[in-house]
Amino acid sequence: MLIIAGGAVGIFLLWTAFCLSPSEKGFGTHQQLGFPPCTVVEFFNMPCPSCGMTTSWAYLTKGNLTAAFRSNAGGAFLGIATFLLSPWLLVSGLKGTWWIAAPDMVAGFYILLGITIVTVVQWVIWINFFPI
Repeated sequence: MLIIAGGAVGIFLLWTAFCLSPSEKGFGTHQQLGFPPCTVVEFFNMPCPSCGMTTSWAYLTKGNLTAAFRSNAGGAFLGIATFLLSPWLLVSGLKGTWWIAAPDMVAGFYILLGITIVTVVQWVIWINFFPI
């Protein structure tokens, strides 16, 4: 049941991102969901590591990979992972057995570590070379 829920949540998040209009600034799309502006931007006038993730997903779900990676590369990779894993989890849960292959926890760890590293590296580049 938890596997079905995981797949359904991923699909719901992708659908939500598809329904949003990506912000031309590259961040701030989350405000369409009723969330406030980024606190880090408000207080420190600099982006946080997750700035642009919602915008990235909104671009990704509309097929604009270049804009998705420009908004937040880690977010784009996370969106692609969600796009691939959500149907797999949903089908696996419904079948009661792993569809195609069982999960590889070590590979999953390294994929998440890679996404985290990409996010942090892009953030460091932003705050040093492209201030708001």
